[in-house]
Amino acid sequence: MGAGGYRKLRHSIGFVGALATTSLMTDNEYSQDLVHHMFELKHEPYEDGYYDVYYDGFIYLFALLHLSGNYRMSW
Repeated sequence: MGAGGYRKLRHSIGFVGALATTSLMTDNEYSQDLVHHMFELKHEPYEDGYYDVYYDGFIYLFALLHLSGNYRMSW
């Protein structure tokens, strides 16, 4: 439990990746902050042991590819 008896909130890294990718479509002042936050995230289990490699990992990976400019199709 955190301060005041509340649990510390955690967020999905896949969710952050999706938000960072879609934030580039706006001219909001916080768009770049989301992108920087996404690149600084650690891909490791949370304090409570939660770790979703499959869903969060794939969404995070696709967001990394897109934001870094390496999401290419070479068929």
